Amino acid sequence: MLDATTRAALIKAVQDAARAEVLPRFRSLTAAQIDTKSSATDLVTEADKAMEDHLRRAFEVILPGVAFVGEESIAEEPGLIDALTRGEEAVILDPIDGTWNFAHGLATFGTLLAVSDNEGTVFGLLYDPVVDDWVWTERGGGTHHSNGSRFQTSPATLEKDLAGVIAFVAAPQSDIAHVAKLAPRFRAITDNRASVFDYRLMAEGLLNFSVSRGLNPWDHAAGALALTEAGGVSHLTDGTPYTPKIRTGRMVAAGNAGAWETVRAAFDPILD
Repeated sequence: MLDATTRAALIKAVQDAARAEVLPRFRSLTAAQIDTKSSATDLVTEADKAMEDHLRRAFEVILPGVAFVGEESIAEEPGLIDALTRGEEAVILDPIDGTWNFAHGLATFGTLLAVSDNEGTVFGLLYDPVVDDWVWTERGGGTHHSNGSRFQTSPATLEKDLAGVIAFVAAPQSDIAHVAKLAPRFRAITDNRASVFDYRLMAEGLLNFSVSRGLNPWDHAAGALALTEAGGVSHLTDGTPYTPKIRTGRMVAAGNAGAWETVRAAFDPILD
């Protein structure tokens, strides 16, 4: 667990970096400042890179000697992610989660920050720079809003009460067809294109579940802890609890165990 001084320093570093690197570029990017990575919808911008570089330097001061696992750094040097496999203490960063939204002028983006050790995520931050608002969580310490309130997931368990997120990047057509068939069974199925909001909404009890094909640690480490500490469940489809060490497989996250079982069973044909 981080002490209060370190936790406050990490939050302030993210705030300062967003004000310096992200907000001035929001809705001001040129085409030359936007690039693609793995696909036409997997975007990276000048702001992503500047934000990550700014925070990497800040974290070297706040948490000296701790490994740095940033989404953009991994794109350039994939071996850096092995620090998680080895169980080293690490800072895990998605500088702009929801880059597609950010690049298209939508205000649904944020920063995901986690600190992990050999046992899993220790601390998580889900930061919304547009309104300077955040959720923070720590292992064994609950999930909290920046206004001081504590988050609690929804008790809903009945199938038709459930609303959630399906995050299937580059999903095959057969998966999409199965999701379409399931839609009437749930109150709502959506995709925010930003894990920072998916997990926040689940931790706050406003969404009940999510189903994810990809397990990039920068997408899940902070949010999965926030959900779990608020009373939810973040498990792989075989029931294994999520940790940042796990990089393959599919995950179902839900507000409680009953919802997890319902969703896991409903999506079973496309989860194994």
